[in-house]
Amino acid sequence: MKIGSGDVQANELDFVELIKFIWQSRRLVFCFIFLGFCLVSGLLIVKDEQYVSKLAIDVGEMPPFSNISRDVWRKNGAFTSFQQVFTNEVVFNNWREENKNTNLKFNSFRNNRFIDDVMVQQDDAAKIVVFEVGKVNQVVIKSRDLDTIIAVKSYADYVDEVVTDSFQNRVIADLEYIRKNFQMGDAVIREILNLERYLGRLEQGHSTFRISAPSYPKRVSPHPLYVATFGLFFSGMFGVAFVLFLRMLRKEAH
Repeated sequence: MKIGSGDVQANELDFVELIKFIWQSRRLVFCFIFLGFCLVSGLLIVKDEQYVSKLAIDVGEMPPFSNISRDVWRKNGAFTSFQQVFTNEVVFNNWREENKNTNLKFNSFRNNRFIDDVMVQQDDAAKIVVFEVGKVNQVVIKSRDLDTIIAVKSYADYVDEVVTDSFQNRVIADLEYIRKNFQMGDAVIREILNLERYLGRLEQGHSTFRISAPSYPKRVSPHPLYVATFGLFFSGMFGVAFVLFLRMLRKEAH
């Protein structure tokens, strides 16, 4: 079906009229843009920029009394032990006694908090330090303050020492128990050698975890310029849509 020249001209006239109407209503469109600018500016002022730094946690020296594979231990054992000790308030307070000048607080990563004497689970969004479980288990620090990042790394190293000491004490106790209550045989001798080798590696400086140096803080929140650009664009588009809606109402009224 062919479109006649009259239809083309009519469409062109409608388009020109539409542009003219939008131009005539430009003050209303600019009002929407101004409101969008105020809204975006307020949002950028209120909302802080978000940065993260990460510590990778891997298994170092595994205790010999775990009768499971290294991969399973890495996923379900060692990192779980690390989290449990890391979020233990007694352990944190002991570390803080040795680091009294730190600005790190237990509320930054505690799992629970009290509201009107009722214990509730604290959301991860309210924490500065959270745990990320995946192919690489990580401690995520939601801050770009270098003192905070250094403090978290120091505390993570302290947690490593606490876990390693607990494993070491358990191995020493196991050795004493075996020597007192079992007769020497091939299996017993192998067990004793495994335990002694583990203690020897700890004396050489090995520990339960390998904790990486913290990564440099990386911005994860959108750049303010991008937020402002999108905000102004969409507020302008909304203003134009509102103007076209008014034009349609006027046509129907006539």
